[in-house]
Amino acid sequence: MSLKLVAFLGTGDYEPTRYDFGDAQIAARYFPIALAQYLKPHQLILCLTDKAAKKHGRSFYQELADKVAVDELLIPDGKNEDELWEIFEQVAGRVGEQDKLAMDITHGFRSLPMIALLIISYLKFVKHIRVGGLWYGSYAARTAEGGQSTSPVFNLTPFVDLLEWIAGANSFVKYGDAEPVGKMLQLIQRDIRGRDLGEPMRLQSLGSRLTRVSQALLLGRGEKTRQAILALKQDLDHHWDAIVSELDSWAKPCLPLWRQMTAEYGRLVEVDDGAYELGLVQWYLNRDYIPQGVTLLQECIISRAVAECLRLPEQVNKLAVREKAKAVLRREGYAQNPIGQVFNKLTQLRNDIAHAGYRPHPMEASTMKKNALEYTEEMRGLWREDALWQSLGKEEPLTERVLISPLGSSLSLAASHVRPHRAIIITSKEGSALAGEALKSLSRVHYIVVAEPLNCFGEKDRVWGELAKLLSSRERPQAFVNINGGTTALSYIAWHVAGKCQASCVTKIIAALDDGGGKIVYLDEGGRENE
Repeated sequence: MSLKLVAFLGTGDYEPTRYDFGDAQIAARYFPIALAQYLKPHQLILCLTDKAAKKHGRSFYQELADKVAVDELLIPDGKNEDELWEIFEQVAGRVGEQDKLAMDITHGFRSLPMIALLIISYLKFVKHIRVGGLWYGSYAARTAEGGQSTSPVFNLTPFVDLLEWIAGANSFVKYGDAEPVGKMLQLIQRDIRGRDLGEPMRLQSLGSRLTRVSQALLLGRGEKTRQAILALKQDLDHHWDAIVSELDSWAKPCLPLWRQMTAEYGRLVEVDDGAYELGLVQWYLNRDYIPQGVTLLQECIISRAVAECLRLPEQVNKLAVREKAKAVLRREGYAQNPIGQVFNKLTQLRNDIAHAGYRPHPMEASTMKKNALEYTEEMRGLWREDALWQSLGKEEPLTERVLISPLGSSLSLAASHVRPHRAIIITSKEGSALAGEALKSLSRVHYIVVAEPLNCFGEKDRVWGELAKLLSSRERPQAFVNINGGTTALSYIAWHVAGKCQASCVTKIIAALDDGGGKIVYLDEGGRENE
């Protein structure tokens, strides 16, 4: 990749000296000429004011003697803010996408070194340039010997990187994202190897581990995050002194941040399993990663239900087992079990997040965050209630469960899910004889007969009248109204009675989808999916 060198020329009285680069010494009056001989750029962008051009232009070009192609850029004096912005824009405009750029800040107005540093840092982010160095030839620090002065040259490139370290530190402190720092560590080791400056042994692997931790965290990988942090911690425990030494030598700005990173990640995993999951949920919510926090919290509840209720911890990742645990938790919620209640509230919140607001009456973002924090705090208290977890699914709720459904192919699925104490079936006279097989486990089945199942829309009020009598009792029953199955007219009547049931029952509207896999979908009064 060809190199561009940006240099400034002022109106000072420059004297000849021998510039010492460490591995070479080059005599010159003007440091940009010595630097051009050292770096051998394909182009020198020479920035100078009109006064500087008049004072040094001829002598500069005489000394340069066509050693490099020059792109001369006349800039203002930089005496006010507008002129400084003009210098910034002019220099940045001379640099193309992905150029390799070196910059000399030796000569020029006193504010120009700061402007140069900001330009090169800005172009790293905006035009993705590669930095070929930030250089300063210090004539003021010269030494004299035998009538010849020698001036040290300082490579200030690490101070360009410092702004990137600041951005990486902000990314971690504010958002918990260590990936920018991890990638910088990897690049440092590759760059050092390429320049044959000695060889750090652990920066690249360290950067890779940091990147894996951050990727797992930000994508909500609960167990993968723990594994990645433990692998990082093991590496640190075994090689702490060597790692600190390399950071001090090659990535000094990372050292104070590094201690903060390791302490924060360590706090996440140095707890028991349950506390780890809840701690990680809180970590997400504290940084406004609401989707990850809500998702992880609900999945943690499912995992514990698999272990405590189903007694199948070794099958915690099997989809069918998790679906069974979810069904238990849903039922427990309807039966006023506090664990199930939190689970069902999380379901509402998680669905609102997953649908990205594309549903009727979506929650406000502030409400979502508030609810997430409240549900997490509720679950933190419930997590320690071992007896409550172990009782999940063990006892039938005292409230009577009633299944109300049209007769159809989904009836058997609805009955197996609800496990009702009794069923009320809306069907024709002929259909009532067909319901026995699906409801053979129930001792109490009532039928409400319509005259014409294909066209019974007008019978909705009569059906509700009969149904209301069947539901009347001193205790409010829990009604599950299945709106799927049977004819369109029967489904219409089911929707109608579901609305009416609200006054006398704890009502849940479901759609039993008998599509081969068998799925129960919970709906609200507007037909919006809740699960």
